[in-house]
Amino acid sequence: MIKRQSNDDRSEAKKRALEFLCTQHVLTLATHGKGGVWSAALYYVNVDFKLIFLSASSTRHVKNLVGNSHVAVSINENNIEWTSIRGLQFEAEVEQITDPSEIAEVQVCYANKFPVIGSQAPAEITKALSRVNWYICNPTLMYFIDNSLGLGHRDLIMLD
Repeated sequence: MIKRQSNDDRSEAKKRALEFLCTQHVLTLATHGKGGVWSAALYYVNVDFKLIFLSASSTRHVKNLVGNSHVAVSINENNIEWTSIRGLQFEAEVEQITDPSEIAEVQVCYANKFPVIGSQAPAEITKALSRVNWYICNPTLMYFIDNSLGLGHRDLIMLD
């Protein structure tokens, strides 16, 4: 028989998933375009379950996003023990952030998590940042995998 999650179980799983998301730094973004499938490891910041990342428009994954904004994303710890595996797997829609005030806001969030891009950023970083675009990844379906709760344990995270 399939065990259904209670509302309490769902909210606890959602809390654990958000705590996990806040402790990580790199997501793997899987895209699909004319050249086929592609994945890229990207630094991110999160606002609740929305993920913000930056990338140059010349990259293969961004070129793929132009034609197909539906993506798969995973975020996981680097564990050697199977019983310690934890991570997020989800589907999402990605949008480029174009509003200057929103860009300024996400740059502050990003600099808080990654101080190297803040006001004291080296010239090389500042130059690189002038050539990127900012993106927001809006999850539509999410699972939190946590083998510490049992091998293969995963919770569906109910998104608002």
